[in-house]
Amino acid sequence: MLRTIRRSLREDGVFLMVEFGGSSRLENNLSHPIAPFLYMMSVMHCMPVSLGQGGEALGTMWGVDLASEMLALAGFGDVQVSRLPHDAFNAYFVARP
Repeated sequence: MLRTIRRSLREDGVFLMVEFGGSSRLENNLSHPIAPFLYMMSVMHCMPVSLGQGGEALGTMWGVDLASEMLALAGFGDVQVSRLPHDAFNAYFVARP
């Protein structure tokens, strides 16, 4: 999907993405305030839905690192990740070709 989005953008286009701001590594999520809920949602909903549709089943806590890596693999050359002071849970990605 990310490759399709990248191909559909003009060279001056911007793709905005919001994902839970967890780490790609389990041990780094131990202090995340809602990590147990996010992992439960991953196992009980996100992964089965993804597998059922032929996806990679990355789940809810695929993490900022893997998300950034996948954006780069899809052809986005400039990916910036921001956190907003009023939102402790999400990471905001601004990706450009």
